Amino acid sequence: MTSTALFTPYLCGMFTAHQRLNATVYLSTVLILSCICVIFSVCIIRLHHRKPERKVPRWMYNIVVFCARISLWNGCKHPKDTNVVNAASSEDDSAEKTPTTDDRCLTWMEIAAIFDWFCFVFMIFVTTIMLVVFMVILRVGGSAQSA
Repeated sequence: MTSTALFTPYLCGMFTAHQRLNATVYLSTVLILSCICVIFSVCIIRLHHRKPERKVPRWMYNIVVFCARISLWNGCKHPKDTNVVNAASSEDDSAEKTPTTDDRCLTWMEIAAIFDWFCFVFMIFVTTIMLVVFMVILRVGGSAQSA
């Protein structure tokens, strides 16, 4: 006999039908988010283990830059890029060279790390908002039925 079968009669008497329905919707939503996390994890692992010889497409680079900005990514600094900028500025102080999308080369491991961080921040945000919304619904729904 499972623990759910043991506790179901106790929980059914403890909560109203409306609260049980809200809890079921909440748990179903958490299950769906967990499945999405697993799918994202598989995609990130596939990106991480891509061969370095394969070039990163421009559209992927644009998506990565967008995700990095939204999630406040602060990792994977390129020492080569800073050296190129420093060498260029020491030769000619008037011309500042900034790396463009063609100059910067992200590895697949860095892309996977940025996507991983973005998914982490996004899932924390969605889970927190979802928890607050369901708790408010549960509280308002419980007080509206008792009144």
